[in-house]
Amino acid sequence: IAPWDLATVASAPELVYIEGPKRMYPAAPALNRSLPAVGLDSIHTANPGYRGKDVMVAFIDSGLDISHPAFLSESGATRVLAVWDQVVTLPGRSPEDLGYGTEWTADDIDAGRANVFDRSGHGTHVIGIAAGNGATRDGAGTTGATTPQYIGVAPEANIVLVRTTYTNVAILDAAIYIIGRAEQFGMP
Repeated sequence: IAPWDLATVASAPELVYIEGPKRMYPAAPALNRSLPAVGLDSIHTANPGYRGKDVMVAFIDSGLDISHPAFLSESGATRVLAVWDQVVTLPGRSPEDLGYGTEWTADDIDAGRANVFDRSGHGTHVIGIAAGNGATRDGAGTTGATTPQYIGVAPEANIVLVRTTYTNVAILDAAIYIIGRAEQFGMP
């Protein structure tokens, strides 16, 4: 809002709250400190340990770098069970119950047929925090090697992603899709 328009906006009867700008400071990468700080390292190594095995973690975000080794299983197969790209619709690839976008399966990803990307990197970053297995390819370790300080909260979890258009209807459709996939895969 331009400063000269503030008085007009402030007098609107439907206005509940106005907050001025705040200075934002970039956060230093801290995944290596955050998991121990909340006790997840002890949960991962407990007997039995909890690392997300047989659980589905779902995301509504900007996309995913599906080729990143942090999202692979120990056998080298993808842990991404399904991706629904709401942005691009390819004929014959839309989820039947939703009718738009493009759906990719784990088989598509493992076979190299899936065209999934993340231009901003936000989705990949968020999914890495939640479900990354610690494998890197950026100099922090050798490709495919586990780097324990970068392990996510649920490093063995299966992943479902909706690359969204961020409209309210798209977000609701994404929730419908995710619930349907949880039922399809029989996973919480």
